[in-house]
Amino acid sequence: MPYFSVIMPVFNEEGNLANTISSVIEQSFGSFEYIIVNDGSIDGTLRELENYAFQDKRIKISSIKNSGISNALNNGIDAAIGQYIARIDAGDVANRHWLKTMYKYSRKNKSIDLFFGRVLITNERFQPFTIWPLFLPININQAILKNKNFPHPFLISKLKTIRDMGGYPNSDGFEDNHLWNKMIKNERKLYATKEISGQIVRNIGHNDIVEKRLKLRAKITGWSKRESDIVVMNAMLYRKIVYNTGLSPLAKTKLFKLRNKYAFRYIFGVFRFLLIKFFSVGSILFHRRRLGKTDGQKSF
Repeated sequence: MPYFSVIMPVFNEEGNLANTISSVIEQSFGSFEYIIVNDGSIDGTLRELENYAFQDKRIKISSIKNSGISNALNNGIDAAIGQYIARIDAGDVANRHWLKTMYKYSRKNKSIDLFFGRVLITNERFQPFTIWPLFLPININQAILKNKNFPHPFLISKLKTIRDMGGYPNSDGFEDNHLWNKMIKNERKLYATKEISGQIVRNIGHNDIVEKRLKLRAKITGWSKRESDIVVMNAMLYRKIVYNTGLSPLAKTKLFKLRNKYAFRYIFGVFRFLLIKFFSVGSILFHRRRLGKTDGQKSF
């Protein structure tokens, strides 16, 4: 029986699978199955997956009718036989020792139900921007209850715990946050590791959706209008300063209005994110030196 069940939902990811799948099957820890749930893709994703599965028997493919990420994840959880599930998304790249490191953590801390990994966020050209989370909170459970985000990719969780929680809820977004909050309310223990588990590849130039996604999250979490506005403003500042991406005309107009409305919080946000940028660069350089630079697209 494998120790880990690595679960990856995919939808129309043809041409975006090679780096991710290679980073999993080349893990230094070998006791795992790799469950890839094809969520009704209409491109060549399934054909590509079948080629990989033919080459490596640890890869198991499940094809379902398109029904969203929560149902795809739950389908993978139903099929899993490992002691822990491990998460990765198409396009992301795992550190070669990701599962080995998580194995050691899970063996030493058997009372912990879920372990988060830290991630390096890059763009499609694999240029690093920041490490997430940059600073680890003392109390993970309290941080999540206060709506602090943690990476969904590269976490591991006890399979039994996920099943006891009923799997991922069907929601309008943030299915991961919903699950973590449910785990905390049921007195399950969560932990964030200090090591970098992998790199998340994101198209961080698409900033017009920031406000829409955060308004959805505000609705879910019950934020006030003021709280929602400040979070949107900070998200845009984060992209502008830490990610160093230009804002669209729509985002610029929104940020200008918020700056005038919340001048003190704007100035505080600029100062805060300049500090984060400084520590991000330093942290990236430190981890690159510590891990050693690998070649090609898998470099950290």
